[in-house]
Amino acid sequence: MEFFQNFMKLIPSVFASEPRNDGHDAVLSQNQISVEENNTEGDEVTDQPNVVGKRVKPNISDRPEIYSDVIVENNDSSKYFLERGNVRYKPTWSRILMMQDGSERLTRYNCEKKLYSLIQEEPLVKLLIGALKSSGCPVDIRRNFSCEVCCQGVYGGYDTETQQVVVCQNNVVREDIMATIVTHELIHMFDHCVNNTDFKKPEHLACTEIRAINLTSCSLLDSFWSGYVSLVDLIKSNYGKVHATCVKERALNSVLAASLLSEDEARSVIDRVFPFCYPDLEPIGRRLRHKTTDNSRAYYDGKHYGYV
Repeated sequence: MEFFQNFMKLIPSVFASEPRNDGHDAVLSQNQISVEENNTEGDEVTDQPNVVGKRVKPNISDRPEIYSDVIVENNDSSKYFLERGNVRYKPTWSRILMMQDGSERLTRYNCEKKLYSLIQEEPLVKLLIGALKSSGCPVDIRRNFSCEVCCQGVYGGYDTETQQVVVCQNNVVREDIMATIVTHELIHMFDHCVNNTDFKKPEHLACTEIRAINLTSCSLLDSFWSGYVSLVDLIKSNYGKVHATCVKERALNSVLAASLLSEDEARSVIDRVFPFCYPDLEPIGRRLRHKTTDNSRAYYDGKHYGYV
């Protein structure tokens, strides 16, 4: 065990040049909790992914939508990000024996390595980072991204105090899932920095969730398999109506989880801001269709607006 611990200390960190604070990268300050309902994509990915050398390049057009993200205040952050606070996270022996925990340094290294490659290669991530930079909100990958140990069911989050995207290293293994999470959280970052979003205000919270869900989730089959639309809806309604229904329902779940509003109050807020927030596709400029080249097209379109 001592040899293994000494070996783990030798594993480098991709973001090692940026010191951590109190054993972690940052402390969440926002007093909102936003946990999106797990959603399952109903079809299998059959397209061949892009290949860079021997490494498979993730394609967010094949993005799965199985994840939850959180926005929490400082006092509640350790409930979701287990290494935060004054108590160091200690995995139980049962989880170590089941190989679910016990190699946090290795999983952090692997997470940071994948995250670094994703930031360098994924068109949508590059577009969002470029849009933030051109809007006066430059992103430092060593400072604004963090891999951390999270509780089960949480895949990522956004730190509103330090403008930091958190990826849950123990729950996120696949790069396509990581691509979806990072894109979702970068939209929150864009809204927070560029649009001055205040997550304490229900209207602001509803709007940023509508935008993030609108631009990263609610494909046609996902809407059906997640139960947001019925088979009759798929037959009778066009895709636009089905997509809007899915976005509204998911935004409702997020607003309810992130506030003290009743369901009627949350629906009222969503209905009030939906006509303004749903058509707002900045800075991506389009709703991404499943298994298409829309992500690459959005990236190239961004060049015309000075985003990349």
